[in-house]
Amino acid sequence: MLIDVSNLSEEVDFNSDICIIGGGAVGIDIARFFNTKKYSVILVESGGFDFEKETQELYEIENIGRNIRGNATYSSVENLSFNSHLDEQFQNETRIRQFGGTTNIWSGKWKMLDPIDFERREWVPNSGWPISYHELVPYYQEIAQNYNLLDRQQFLKQSCLSELSERDFENIKHLNYPIYHQEKTPTNFNISFRDELHKSRNVTVLIKANAFCLNLSQNCNSIQELVVKTLTNKKFCVHAKIYILACGGLENARLLLVSNNQISQGIGNINDLVGRFYMDHPKGKFGIIKFFKTNQNFIQKSQNEEFYRTGFSLSSQEQTFYQTLNHNFFMQPIFDINFQAVLSLNKKFRKIRKSRNYQEILPILKDLVFNLNSLVNFYTENKKNDLNTHISHYEITHYLEQSPNYNSRVFLSENKDILGMRKLILNWQLSALDTNSFIKFFKRIQEIFNIFELGEIISNKFPENLDFCVDASHHMGTTRMGFTPKDGVVDANCQVFGVGNLFIAGSSVFPTGGNANPTYTILALARRMSHYLDSLVLSKW
Repeated sequence: MLIDVSNLSEEVDFNSDICIIGGGAVGIDIARFFNTKKYSVILVESGGFDFEKETQELYEIENIGRNIRGNATYSSVENLSFNSHLDEQFQNETRIRQFGGTTNIWSGKWKMLDPIDFERREWVPNSGWPISYHELVPYYQEIAQNYNLLDRQQFLKQSCLSELSERDFENIKHLNYPIYHQEKTPTNFNISFRDELHKSRNVTVLIKANAFCLNLSQNCNSIQELVVKTLTNKKFCVHAKIYILACGGLENARLLLVSNNQISQGIGNINDLVGRFYMDHPKGKFGIIKFFKTNQNFIQKSQNEEFYRTGFSLSSQEQTFYQTLNHNFFMQPIFDINFQAVLSLNKKFRKIRKSRNYQEILPILKDLVFNLNSLVNFYTENKKNDLNTHISHYEITHYLEQSPNYNSRVFLSENKDILGMRKLILNWQLSALDTNSFIKFFKRIQEIFNIFELGEIISNKFPENLDFCVDASHHMGTTRMGFTPKDGVVDANCQVFGVGNLFIAGSSVFPTGGNANPTYTILALARRMSHYLDSLVLSKW
C-alpha cells in the first residue's frame, strides 16, 4: 500500500512491527524481503515518485573540508561525468531524495569488496570489520540471484580470464584484476519495485514523509517513536518494534545527531563516533600505459549489451608487504590522431542532425575533405574489426581506498532547513597515509609492468595530497561497524550499541571502504541483517 501523507486530512500516527526509514535501494530491498511475511512494515520515504526541487533542498550541506567537485553546497555539484546522460532536473545532483533514492540516477555498477577489505591491517589504523568476507559471500550470492546477476557475473569471470590469458597476465601473481559489472540500463528501484510494494498487504509505503527525529524510551535503551514532518506542515509519529535507518551514508548520522532531546550528544554517540570516519573513494586520472604488444581493447566486453571493465590492483600479499591500501585503476583507450578526427566529425554531424541547423554543414564538409584519408582507412579497418590498431595508449583512472580518519567527519550546523532540522557540515579529509599509499602503489605497479615486460607506465610528478582526485559520491563510515562501543556505532549485526531495537543499513556502517562501488555490499549487508531479524529477533515475538 502507498500513502502520500501530505494529502492526509488530519495528523495520524502509524503502528507497525518494522519501521524502515529511507526508501532508497536498501530500504526498498528490506521492505521487499519482508513482503508477504507475517510482520507489518512501514517504509518512510521523504520524497515522492517524481523528483521535486523543494524536497531535494533538504539535502543541502555546508562544506568546510577538502574541495568536493568545486562546490560548497553538496547537493549542487557540477560537471558529474556519471550523470551526463540524465534529464536536466537531475544534473548537478549526487544523491537523490526521492523514492528509489540515488538509483534514479546511478550508473548501475556492481562489484564486491575484496577479502582483505574486511581484515585488520596493522598498517591501516582503525581497519578491520567484525565480520569476515566469507560470512558475507552467501548474501552477495543471494543478492546476485535476486537481481539477475549470477549468469552475467559468471560470464564476466570467464571473459576476464580469457582476456588476461591472451595478454599474458594470468601467471602474474603480484596483481589482481578487479571486475566491475555495469548494467546497460541501471536497475531503477523506483520503476522496478514501486508496483510490487503498492500491491503488498503487509508493507505500507509513506511518501513525502520526512524523518525529523527519533525519541527514546524513558530508560533510553530503545526507540519509542519516529517523528515525521511534511512540507505541508503536518506532523505525526510512527511506532514500531524495530526501527531500521536506511537514509544513506550522511543522513543516517544526521538523524542520530539531531535526536538529542534526551541524550545531548545524540543517539548512539556516547563515544563521539557518529559522523566520524567519513570516507569516500578518491578518484582521478593520473598516468598513461603504453603496452609493448599490439594494443587490444579488452577493457570492455558485452553479452546481450551488458558491460564489464577489468582493471589492476595489487594482490593482498603485495599490499601487505608494501603496506598499501587497496587501490585499483582502470584504463581508457586513447585513439590516434586519425581516429580522433573521425570521432570529431561524427560528433559534429550528430549535432547538426539534432539542431537541424544545416548552415553549419559547409565548414564540416571542409573538415571531411581534409580528413578523407583518415576516414577511408578507418572504415576499411572497421570492417575488419581491427579498431585496436588505432589505440595510441591507455589513460589511467584510479579508484582509491581511503584510510579511516577520525577527523574526517560530518557534524551539525546551527543553520536549519525548512523543516527546522539542523543541517550537516561536511569536513572531508585525506591523510598522509592516503597519499603515501598511492605513491607506493603506483610505483610498484610500474615495477611489475617493467619486470614482466608488459608495457610502460608513464606519469608526471606525483601531486601533493592527491590533488588530482575528486570524490565519487560514495558516503561511507559515519556510523561504522565495530567490535565494541569504543570503536563502532553498530555491532556485527548492524544494531546500534545500547539501543535494543535500532538497526542501521547502508554504507555508513562500513569500517573501511575498499575500492568498490558500495551498492552491492550495502544490499548484501542489508540482506544479512534482514535474515537476522527474521530468524532471531522478530520470530521470538
